[in-house]
Amino acid sequence: MKYFEGLVDWFRPNQFGWIEYEESGRHQRIFFCDGTIRADEIGRTSQCWVSGTPVRFRIQKDVRRGRVDAVDVHPIFCEPFVGDPKEHREISVVDRFIETDIGRLAGFLRRESGEDLYFGWKNIDPAFKNRRNVLRQGDPVFHGIRTHNNGKFEASNIQLYSRDEIDRMSKGLQPYELESEPAPQVAAPALARDSVLDPATRNTPIIQLILEKRGRS
Repeated sequence: MKYFEGLVDWFRPNQFGWIEYEESGRHQRIFFCDGTIRADEIGRTSQCWVSGTPVRFRIQKDVRRGRVDAVDVHPIFCEPFVGDPKEHREISVVDRFIETDIGRLAGFLRRESGEDLYFGWKNIDPAFKNRRNVLRQGDPVFHGIRTHNNGKFEASNIQLYSRDEIDRMSKGLQPYELESEPAPQVAAPALARDSVLDPATRNTPIIQLILEKRGRS
């Protein structure tokens, strides 16, 4: 299987671009799109978006469009991902919502690295389901990454911030107050264990819900 090497000429984020390379002493340009970039362990493709990036690729004929495209595009020099992808967590923002056939919540997140990442209502942690109806475009969310059955990456284990936390983050502050000492553990009534989805938790800090959830597991 023959691979070629070249430089990214330009690329429109999340869409398509061109690679410049030499073949048989002739200067060539070839088309490629985001879907033909080899994603890293956590689904990032932006490592091939920057003009001048040295890349390696194969050439494949697109019979339907009557042209050849670059596929399996990946950077020649790239720092490997460190850690377990299953344990990876990051903050992204809601870029847009999409309509589904069954009217369920779904859309795309915009990652800090620039990629679009699909999410659906089933990807939201059940402990935060009462915040789904107040989720807005531009809101930050805390999530992991997983591979769907179709082979594409999507957001997983999504945890939603309260409106108070989002307001703090918009001002450049931490989403919650950092404490110098752990708060004392106070026994809660048994009923409180079943009330995590109650509207009363709508403004409970995300870190508190996570810690409470871990404490019960």
